Amino acid sequence: MNIAADEYGGGSRGENYRKAVELLKKYPTIDGIFAVNESSSEGVLSALRAAGLAGKIKFVGFDSTAFLLDGLEKHEINGLVIQDPRQMGYLAVKAAVAVVKNTPVKDRTIFTNATMVSPENYREPEIRTLLVP
Repeated sequence: MNIAADEYGGGSRGENYRKAVELLKKYPTIDGIFAVNESSSEGVLSALRAAGLAGKIKFVGFDSTAFLLDGLEKHEINGLVIQDPRQMGYLAVKAAVAVVKNTPVKDRTIFTNATMVSPENYREPEIRTLLVP
């Protein structure tokens, strides 16, 4: 069940922390949380730690930072969805060059790959190249 899909955490780690604290109080029996970006992931992890719930509630975040990788290593985060920053840059430059040359860009939406990083696979070399600590 999705209980808080329309809740906006804010634009900073601190705002997201405060919102996560509020939601943890409002929904004390919550089973899991998905945070949609870096600042919300860091805010949620901070709130879970402060509440003594890190590692007790399923938590999947988005993006990678040293702080989030620490949470992953400590099994406080069950997974991090990450993108390939090099592929994103390559595809963006490729599309920009096409526009400059007046060549049609094939697709208006360009999909980049996403990878699920877990405590079990984050040390694998192909995953490590995607992480931005």
